[in-house]
Parts: sequence; structure tokens; C-alpha cells
Amino acid sequence: MFVAVGYGGRRLTSTDGVNWQNDASDAANGGDDDNLLRDVCVGRDAAGARVFLAVGGSSIGRMKRTYDGTSWDQHVDNDGWLGGCAYGNGMFVAAGSSRSIRSVDGGDTLSDPPFQYVWQIRDMAFGEGVFVAV
Repeated sequence: MFVAVGYGGRRLTSTDGVNWQNDASDAANGGDDDNLLRDVCVGRDAAGARVFLAVGGSSIGRMKRTYDGTSWDQHVDNDGWLGGCAYGNGMFVAAGSSRSIRSVDGGDTLSDPPFQYVWQIRDMAFGEGVFVAV
């Protein structure tokens, strides 16, 4: 399954990358505001099930999570926006406006940063055993 995210908290899913379903948003015609979802990554929860984590926000940090692309739960905090996320070594990592978070249980809980000296992170990746943020 593919998941796309964007302005207004818009979320869509596709099984082939051509036809898209489950088109939902939190605010019609959204902009660069607290509803914005900037990135999405896929990983596993503590039981091994596939889970997608979307991150964003503007003055707040916003995370949305789904297993099926239809039903989403949400976590919001006042620590600043999140620009990118990645999954590797059994954990989700997200970073953005001078902050980072991680989850080792598929997004159920978020905890201390896995690295320091975070600035304005727009994207992340995991490969060769390391997280890279730019």
C-alpha cells in the first residue's frame, strides 16, 4: 500500500500508485498551517504489524498513524512542527523545527530524541544502519 499526505491533513492510499482511495482531509483547501502533513513513513508496531506514521504541523507537532489507510489516530504536541520521518532498527524517528522524537512501539508512545543538534529538518531516511536527516 502507498500513502500520500499533504495540505489540510490530506491522506490518500493506493495499492498500485495509479488509483487512489480513502481521500480524507481535516481542513478543506489547507495551507502551510497546523493541519499540514509533511511526510509519511512505513514501519512495524511492537507486534510486527505494518503501520504508517505521518508527521507535520506548523506551530505544533502533529503525528497521525494508520494500519489500514482508512482509520487514523492522532497525537499533537506544542513542541514544534515535524518535517520528516523514517523507520529503521525497530523504531520510528521524526524531526523538524529544532526537535526530534522516536517511537520503539509503532507510534503508541513517543519519547526522547535519538540524536542531538537538530535544526530545521525537512526529510529523513534510514539506510546502512543509520538515520540521515537533512
